[in-house]
Amino acid sequence: MRAVLIGLALLLVAAPVAAQRYTSPPPPPGPLTVGPPAVQPTGALFKVTWEAVLDPPANLPVPVYRWTAGFNDGSELMQGAGAGSVVNLRLPYHGSGATSGFVCVLAEDAAGNRSPGPTCATIAMPAKPAPPTTTHTIEYQEPTRRADGTPLQGLASIRLYWRVDDGPETAVTLPASSGKGGLVRQLRLTVPNTSGTLSVTFTAVDVSGNESARSAPATKTIGPSTSDK
Repeated sequence: MRAVLIGLALLLVAAPVAAQRYTSPPPPPGPLTVGPPAVQPTGALFKVTWEAVLDPPANLPVPVYRWTAGFNDGSELMQGAGAGSVVNLRLPYHGSGATSGFVCVLAEDAAGNRSPGPTCATIAMPAKPAPPTTTHTIEYQEPTRRADGTPLQGLASIRLYWRVDDGPETAVTLPASSGKGGLVRQLRLTVPNTSGTLSVTFTAVDVSGNESARSAPATKTIGPSTSDK
């Protein structure tokens, strides 16, 4: 029996001790640099870089960087992770026109330990670019007679209605040259840079606010390169 107990004691002494998990966090990334925005129709693209981190005590490169970005009001929050010290970050234009955002980066070592605090930078969101347009010259002549054929005396304005294909209609009010009308006039009309059929109609409005029936539509096929020079 004594021999059995001695053998068991020797077995217990020889059992390996479990290795302790490395818990020391890596230092935070170096200062972030946010490049100038690349303006796009629906948002802006930023190149964000930072100084790489060496994880002590072996001073090995940190394998993972985790980033968080968004607007300062808490909207459009996004997260990601990667091995390099650069991320191409795309933020959409904010519905309220907000222009201030942020990006923060944490370092994470091979054991899953993360730096005690993030390194952050401010993102200055550019204004949303105006949509491209084309411009077209519209020529019209003011009326000189009423619907019953009598001379016009109280013309106040000409109202122009335009639309592209079946899109929304827009009205433009143009003051009359005089109460008697008759002048041939031109209007530079700016419309979205789309392709389709531009349709234009006119009405006459007198000083009492009465509006005539519409003229027959004038149409023009337009596209991105059909602006009048």
